[in-house]
Amino acid sequence: YGKMGRINSPFPRGRRHQVVMPDGATSTFDVFEPTKPHPSGGDYSLLICPGIANSSESLYICTCVHYAQEKGYRVAVLNHLGALKDVPLTAPRVFTYGDTEEFGAMVDRMRTLYPGHIAIGVGFSMGGNILLKYLGENKQNQQKVVAAMSCCQGYDVERAVPALLSWEHARRAYHWAMCLNMQSLLRFHQEQLLSPA
Repeated sequence: YGKMGRINSPFPRGRRHQVVMPDGATSTFDVFEPTKPHPSGGDYSLLICPGIANSSESLYICTCVHYAQEKGYRVAVLNHLGALKDVPLTAPRVFTYGDTEEFGAMVDRMRTLYPGHIAIGVGFSMGGNILLKYLGENKQNQQKVVAAMSCCQGYDVERAVPALLSWEHARRAYHWAMCLNMQSLLRFHQEQLLSPA
C-alpha cells in the first residue's frame, strides 16, 4: 500500500492547528477525522511525527493518514518547523533532530481538543527518535499515550557514516538526496534564519 500510494497518493484534507511556542515559533499540526467508525466503537487518535523535513503533505504520510482514516482512526500529524513552504517561520529556527517541544505541544493540544480520546504515538525515521525521546524524558508523557510505534527509526550517525557513504543499495544517493532536501529548506527560509538580530 505504501509503494502504490507513492505512485497515486491520496491527499486527505485535514484541519490545521497552530501552537505558539515559548520562543515565538509557530508550530502547526493537521488533524484528519476518520472516514469510517473504528470497529471497536472507541475514539482513537494516531499522533504522527514524520521523518526529517517532512509534514502532513509528504506522500508517505498522506498514504498512512488515508489508510488510518479508513480503519476508523483520527490522525494528527506534526508539521516540522520549516517543512511547509506556505507556513512562515515566526522565530529564527527550524526543527531539530532531538527537540520534543513541538511534538509535546501537539499531544497536549489534542488532549484538549479531544478529551477522553485514546492516543497512539507513531514516529517515522527521525520522528521515531523524537517520539521515543519524548516518552523517555518524563514519566508523565508516558501516561498521555496508550502505545507507541517507531518505524524505520534513525541510527547512530557516527556508526552509520560508512554505510551512508557506500554506493551499495544506492545509500550514497539517499544520503545526497536528504542533504539536498535540507539545503533547500534552509535556503527557502534563509531570510528569517540568517537575518541580523
